[in-house]
Amino acid sequence: MAMEALRIAAKESKIMKFVLGGFIFLAVGGLVFTDVGGYFSGGANGTTVARVGDTKIHIRDFDSELRGFLQQTGLTAEQAYDSGLVNAFLNQKIANVLKLESAQELNIRLDNKAVAQKVRGVFGDLSRDQIQATLRAQGISEQQMANMIRLQAVSDIANQMPAVVGNYVPSYVVEAKKALNAERRSGQLYTITFDALVDSVEITDADIMDYYQSNAAQFTVPEERVFTVGRMTSAMAKKNLPAIRNEQVKTYYDDNKDDFFIAEKRSIAQAVVKDADQAQAIYEAALNGEALTAALKEVAGDTDGFRDTANYDAKGLPAELSDVAFGSNVKKGDVLPPVKTLIGYSVMKIVDITKGTYKSFDSVKASLKKEMQDNAVYDALYNKMVDAEDMLDNGDGFSSISEKLTLKTATTNSLTQSGLSNTGPLLTKIIEASPSIAEELFSLPENGVTYPLELDDDEFVIVGIKSITAQDVVALGDVKKDIVKTLKAERKSSMAEAKAVEFINALNEGGDLPQSLKVKKSKIKNMKRSDDNKNASLIYSLDKNKYGYRMNNTSVAIVQLTDVSFSNKVDDVDVKAIRSGQNTLVNTLSQSYWRDNMTVTINNALLEQAYSTTTQ
Repeated sequence: MAMEALRIAAKESKIMKFVLGGFIFLAVGGLVFTDVGGYFSGGANGTTVARVGDTKIHIRDFDSELRGFLQQTGLTAEQAYDSGLVNAFLNQKIANVLKLESAQELNIRLDNKAVAQKVRGVFGDLSRDQIQATLRAQGISEQQMANMIRLQAVSDIANQMPAVVGNYVPSYVVEAKKALNAERRSGQLYTITFDALVDSVEITDADIMDYYQSNAAQFTVPEERVFTVGRMTSAMAKKNLPAIRNEQVKTYYDDNKDDFFIAEKRSIAQAVVKDADQAQAIYEAALNGEALTAALKEVAGDTDGFRDTANYDAKGLPAELSDVAFGSNVKKGDVLPPVKTLIGYSVMKIVDITKGTYKSFDSVKASLKKEMQDNAVYDALYNKMVDAEDMLDNGDGFSSISEKLTLKTATTNSLTQSGLSNTGPLLTKIIEASPSIAEELFSLPENGVTYPLELDDDEFVIVGIKSITAQDVVALGDVKKDIVKTLKAERKSSMAEAKAVEFINALNEGGDLPQSLKVKKSKIKNMKRSDDNKNASLIYSLDKNKYGYRMNNTSVAIVQLTDVSFSNKVDDVDVKAIRSGQNTLVNTLSQSYWRDNMTVTINNALLEQAYSTTTQ
């Protein structure tokens, strides 16, 4: 179960670091082994896990990549599928294919020199042997690393192309924006109340009944439930646990002593050249006591091939170098004969040897004791959760479970399903951990109990139903007055708007407002387009001397535009805002183009068959 996985992850923190590293790898690198033109072209019929346009992603190749990644996380493929990681991995690959399609259409290429510069940027001053060793530890070859960087680079260039367009703000756009900012509009505002426009409104019993029946949900009181929550935290589980004794720690240390072994290290300096004869000459000079750097410069003319002293264990060097440097007869101070590698010939000098040793018990006792105590707490918490599940399966209720397991309990207020999101912090935390539980809580019967839910790595809860108040309907008589009030307001607004439209048509044809109307008049002076005023959008939608209207809650506002001018004091144009708007538009258009022109399909059935535990 997930709690057990958390317990193991807590014990093996290296795994969690690899998991985090893997997510970063997906988000930033994400292009290892991807080759639109060739890599996805193989595979047997009927094994396509996804298709992006004409590009197929075959299950064989996808599975190979996925399992290579999962080796770093400590997760099985089934666990990754259940957690959604398999789908995330596939979706990242699909996104990468779309990026590469874009790069290919734009004919973007990156030469080998540029790739080499980027590799150097990633690894800094590491020697090639050290780079190879680092890559080998991650299960990646030099060629695969180069392909990854090449493909990531062209993808990045393709991604940046829309920004090149979006970031350019022409001068005429700035000038047009200045003119818009400088514009000022003035006019006449007439405000007329609904009561002045509309006579009394009659509402019949048939109108009331029709509204009541058409808006039944509005007059329904939803079901309410009171919940009891039982919590068990790691701190609670720890209370009755015996302390870890020193003799237990010593026994664990003795039984797992290999875990505390520090491998032998050798300090090695190297001279690397491409020519075998030069390497032999350097070796002979160094063997006769000449410094490795001096021998290298004398033979090769420079010291570019010198690799300064560094510490290595047997796995930290390429196999061909490690086999020689860690030979049983090699001693401190030895100069070793040239070894051929992928980058040439290496002459090594063993500067120092640090023998392999075990960490002493005293040096690890405190940390090991804490780790054992933490593991005991996680085990206890996990066992409590299993006990709760077993008790539920045996028909025990909330009170029985909480009492036997000594859970800490709390009772909620009476809540509706829609009101769950506005409840206290504990229930909110539960819903955030499992959004689907909101529906489950309102489907449980009276006295029902949920199965244990893990909130994080040190707490689980169960939720029980304490009481249920059934859904009810408000009687018509109790809401009749409110319905009449609502209907009158709606009718009045509709009739007033119809009158306003008549007046606007007449005014725009040269007519006047009826003298009998009670009209409140006011002036609009030098209004900016950006003013935070309800009349701004209206007056800026009108032609000069024309009328328009807008509806308020209980009145109609009629506006006439009488004057347009331009101020000499113009606000500065926010070029950054224009650029941001352009970028948003260009990116939206770019994404829409690829979405509309590339058909993407995913074979969910094949994913489930390959990785789901329910189909194994």
